[in-house]
Amino acid sequence: MKKRAEIRVPFGLFLTVIFLAVIGTISVTMMWDLSRFNKKMKNVYGYEKISSKIYELDDIVRNNFGGEIDEDCLVDAIRRGYLAGISDDDSRYLSAEEYKQLKKDLQVQSVLWGVRLVVDGGYLKVAEVYEEALVGGCDLEQKDLIVKVNGVDVTSENVEECRKALNAAEGTKVNLVLHRGIEELEKELVVRYVTISPLRMESSDDIGYVKIVSFSEQAQKEFSSRFPKFVSKSKAIILDLRNTAIGSIDCAAELLRKVLPQGLIASAIKSDGESENLFYSDGEDEVKKPIVVLANGKTAGVAELFVQVLRHYKKAQFVGEKTAGKGKLKKIFELRDGSAVELTIAKLGLPDGSSFDEIGITPDFVVPLSVEQEEEVEGSKLREDPQLAKALEVLENAVKVSG
Repeated sequence: MKKRAEIRVPFGLFLTVIFLAVIGTISVTMMWDLSRFNKKMKNVYGYEKISSKIYELDDIVRNNFGGEIDEDCLVDAIRRGYLAGISDDDSRYLSAEEYKQLKKDLQVQSVLWGVRLVVDGGYLKVAEVYEEALVGGCDLEQKDLIVKVNGVDVTSENVEECRKALNAAEGTKVNLVLHRGIEELEKELVVRYVTISPLRMESSDDIGYVKIVSFSEQAQKEFSSRFPKFVSKSKAIILDLRNTAIGSIDCAAELLRKVLPQGLIASAIKSDGESENLFYSDGEDEVKKPIVVLANGKTAGVAELFVQVLRHYKKAQFVGEKTAGKGKLKKIFELRDGSAVELTIAKLGLPDGSSFDEIGITPDFVVPLSVEQEEEVEGSKLREDPQLAKALEVLENAVKVSG
């Protein structure tokens, strides 16, 4: 019987290997700790630089300013200025009142007088009067221009301040001067907020039409309860996301789960290039009927994600205009006084690992609208809308192919 050969390692070599392993471990640990230390020191230097400049300015103002300082207003302004200073248009500071309203909007969308106001040529324009506003009566009409608020002329410089004055507490009286066509009208209105349904569903010739106003908790509930039955009665679906820019990624992912096959929905692309997968679809509620999505230049954020994820899985074709390119993933951090910071933490990643941030999404079928056409389309019937007409044409061809 052969003896097993023994391999003898010189003791000195063994000690050398152990020594090198220990040194390697210590070196890696030291490098990691040094990196953390350098980062902390950089942060400390940054904090000291910022605080010293603020203290210097504060000292000058408090010792020389001839008026009174509203401390709460000052704190809000400093925080807004800090967020403005990081050069990210998607990050913002929210006062306690603004944050309270945002939370309310993400649950149930309440709109001033039940109308959609936009900035147009330095004025506030009534772009749309929602159906819910008409129930209780509405003193505003589509295309009205608000040119004066509480005696102050609305200009491009103060338009946001005027909008804020209108969004006062419910029951507040505001005086408006409107341009309605060639007429100038004076109106005293009482501020009221109308709850808008985040979803609108209707059918025409077996084509189901769904307008998604916002990706709110209410939209999620309504979509989950109503959409499956609605799909079963339709031979094809139009999902309208034009002008949709409000909502959370959590709610958008829940809506997508009611349409998609199994697979990744979205990821977070971090500043170091690393990705973290966020949401998946199990495919149990996959819709296997032709779908067209409508979107435009005011379709932004999670609404853009919604459009492109449907296209990635070849569940829908896109008709309309290039989207806004707002693909930041944001997180809200609540502060001790009830205010909050909405901060960009990453880019929204699509299932293929790409991002649409600052790029937007180009339609399969580009159907541009002039400013006049956009005004006419607001609130019009389906077949009076060129983009919807194209969507119907695309679906009719898809139904013929699938049928």
